[in-house]
Amino acid sequence: TRPHALRALQVLSAEATNKAAMWSDADGLRCVLLEAASTVDGGHGGEAQLCAARIWKNLATEPDIREPMCADLEVRAALVSLAGGAHADGNVESVPEPQAHEVDRHIAAKIRAAALGALMNLCCVAANKEAMWSDVGVRSAILDAATLPDAQSATGAVLEAYVHAVAMLRHLARHGNEQDERPEPPLWKDCEAARNALTVASELEGAEHQRARQLAVAALGFAAAAA
Repeated sequence: TRPHALRALQVLSAEATNKAAMWSDADGLRCVLLEAASTVDGGHGGEAQLCAARIWKNLATEPDIREPMCADLEVRAALVSLAGGAHADGNVESVPEPQAHEVDRHIAAKIRAAALGALMNLCCVAANKEAMWSDVGVRSAILDAATLPDAQSATGAVLEAYVHAVAMLRHLARHGNEQDERPEPPLWKDCEAARNALTVASELEGAEHQRARQLAVAALGFAAAAA
């Protein structure tokens, strides 16, 4: 069945030796994932979307795949949609909220976390950073996930998505030639929402928030050094 096939592909995508071949299958696997990402099967509670997001997240850990994946506008748009971002016209395409009646909220949170994880992996590459921050959808997905009303109480997949968003802001704080004595300012330097989100993250308490806190402190430190 389709769910079993997608789960099998997800397992295969975790193996380093499979990633390049799976990504290169543009007329096969890529089309299957794009279809799965855009389909909510009420009978399987969003499992197709979750598998698609997780497969892309796995593939995006391969350095040689990150640039072409980011450049593939269909895949990037699908990830933005799954992550709850917006299209180029600014209209929000939030998967977790509008489809909450069709997809269990717990599964919806996992879908969002996996999609943000994939985008975060793409954001690691210097060549991708400006294109990603310039993308209205990516930017809105990052800011939406990074501005939780009560980040201190976040757990599970919601916390995972939050950490991915803060990590992307940290990656976007360093770009250009990082060896320069005076680095370029963060790509989000004129975005008050990004700075506010990082400030909140830097003040979180507890061991469960250590990663988000460290990422936020680092991002704000890079901003201060470039000022």
